[in-house]
Amino acid sequence: MKNTNNSESTYTFYDFETTGFNHCFDQVIQAAFYTTDAHFNVIDQQVFHIQLRPDVIPALGALLTHKVLPEALSEGMTEYEAFLHMHEIVNRPNSYTIGYNSLKFDDLFLRFGFYRNGLEPYTHQWKNNCQRLDLLSINVLYYLFDQNNPIEYPHKPDGTPTFKLDALIEANALAEGMAHDAGVDVEATIELARRLHQSNPQLWEYCLGYFHKPTDAGWSYARTTNPKEGQQEGFTLLVDFGLKHKIGYQTPIYIQSVSKNEVYYLRLDNKELAKITPKNLVSKAKKLVKTKKNGEPGFILPLSSWQADYVDSNQQALIAQNQEFVAENKILIDQLFAQYQPPTYLPVENLDVDAALYQDSFWTPNERIFFKRFRMHKTVAEKLDFITSSKHQTPRSVALAQRVLFRNFTEDMLSLGHYAEFYQFIQVSIQPASAEVAIDYRQRQKLIATVFLAQADKVLSSGQWQNNTLTPEEVNLVKAWKKYVLIQLDPPPSRQVA
Repeated sequence: MKNTNNSESTYTFYDFETTGFNHCFDQVIQAAFYTTDAHFNVIDQQVFHIQLRPDVIPALGALLTHKVLPEALSEGMTEYEAFLHMHEIVNRPNSYTIGYNSLKFDDLFLRFGFYRNGLEPYTHQWKNNCQRLDLLSINVLYYLFDQNNPIEYPHKPDGTPTFKLDALIEANALAEGMAHDAGVDVEATIELARRLHQSNPQLWEYCLGYFHKPTDAGWSYARTTNPKEGQQEGFTLLVDFGLKHKIGYQTPIYIQSVSKNEVYYLRLDNKELAKITPKNLVSKAKKLVKTKKNGEPGFILPLSSWQADYVDSNQQALIAQNQEFVAENKILIDQLFAQYQPPTYLPVENLDVDAALYQDSFWTPNERIFFKRFRMHKTVAEKLDFITSSKHQTPRSVALAQRVLFRNFTEDMLSLGHYAEFYQFIQVSIQPASAEVAIDYRQRQKLIATVFLAQADKVLSSGQWQNNTLTPEEVNLVKAWKKYVLIQLDPPPSRQVA
């Protein structure tokens, strides 16, 4: 999809509420998808309430945020059913999938949810003219460069603006209802997008180009090799929310090269840059050379866009000195980049299959056939027979398919006599031996029952959570979830395994 928003394109705004922050092991419990036309008129809206999987222990912080009781999560769709619907929605041709700070949170839950349920994890990013956007990054560009921006940005105690969606909702009356409700957050995101677009349609179209990988790469290359009059080759501006307000979310950079997938650059505000010598190239390359993925934040603009007043005169002088140093030492700088080695990630031993998307990579042709046929079988008995008999099975596909059945078709599995396998799966998932706790590709552990119960007891004893006193409602909430977890650890006698 190019950076032109034609009348056939649609936006699919979405938001998730989840059981925690770990996209490998936590799950979505509420999802909202609102599709609009190019003018932000809603043409379809779907909200999914999703049952809590039996192998998930929710994080206490998430429960206190959402204020949801166990019985509320016993109703709704199964995760498997919900993600089948989601996959269809975000893969509609000619559509932008857009959320607020979604590329660092919601999109990861989307990707790993697809993977965990045997669906294609990446097609919504590129296939059928589909594309991902993130309104947070667009909002930052409007904050910096749209003089008529109608959005009010509340300030934190230290005087810096906040871009948090719940704060923007309250300050700008973007939507009615409680924050941290997926439907309310989506309605607010649509209204925010509408107001930004109305303020400056040209800037909106410009922003869309940055999320289109070839367009973004082409712009970076052009600004590197064909600078505007009066500017030097390779010197540009990086704008990114991650750069923080104290430097205006922007910093001058030097781009050395642009590949199909990434931009390789140096930040010009680094005091170490002018200390490069032929003898320390290897060590300096590790610290100074940066990369940015094409089609993802941040945004690379002409250096003439730099709002230098965000930094003091000393910082401005440092940037000017580094720019001069780079311009006068191009051979040394090229040698620095030649020494750069992309980070390598050693395989994680005992990596849980739910978290193995990156380590085991894309589906193999056999796995694609396996999951397609797995979905075609209607009954659980048919799916079970298929898992064991398919000539296209792999260890990964079998493990994931079995988990799909245990998580989403529990009663069917128990009625077919799979008590031992199910309760072994639950035991390993929520209360394993200490050496067997599931880990993800970042070597972070899955939340298990003993950890949750210890946190709950501490909170109930102190009456505090993150330095805030619990309300009576929150105390009852924590007690209800403690009771739920204890029940999960003690299966019905008729189903206990001898």
